Amino acid sequence: MKQSASAWSEPAGALSGRVSIEPETVAAGVRYAVYLELRNHATHAIALTNQPQIEAELRDAAGKPVATTDFPISGPVPNPQWAVIPGEACLGFRIDRQTVGIPPQTQGMVLLAVGNQSWGLGAGKYLLTLEATFTAEAHAPPHPWLGKLALPPLA
Repeated sequence: MKQSASAWSEPAGALSGRVSIEPETVAAGVRYAVYLELRNHATHAIALTNQPQIEAELRDAAGKPVATTDFPISGPVPNPQWAVIPGEACLGFRIDRQTVGIPPQTQGMVLLAVGNQSWGLGAGKYLLTLEATFTAEAHAPPHPWLGKLALPPLA
């Protein structure tokens, strides 16, 4: 995978979304930073959490599911925050799991960790499909946006 973005999803209520991804080099190796971009089609503001539940599926060029890889996890898990998207505006935030250990560059893998899954990817073509579900949480602002967005696949 290289830096790219999917098409926008069909609106669910007044909200549509897409996924963008870009490689990020850190001290240990390389991981993919995954962003959820949301577009508010309404004229009024929409509030939602920056930590939706993410269901992820990764397939190879032949359309077969890619096996997940267990990497160590460490570090603090950030607290959810509420975001407000003004009317007719867009907002993006990271949804990859940044607490997953990155494979050393010597292993020739790039980390992709999103939802409750992680993969060590070698060279090749992949198709990433995500669903983001926004649920009611404690301390929610009045009238938060709740629902599920099926995001277009990202190759």
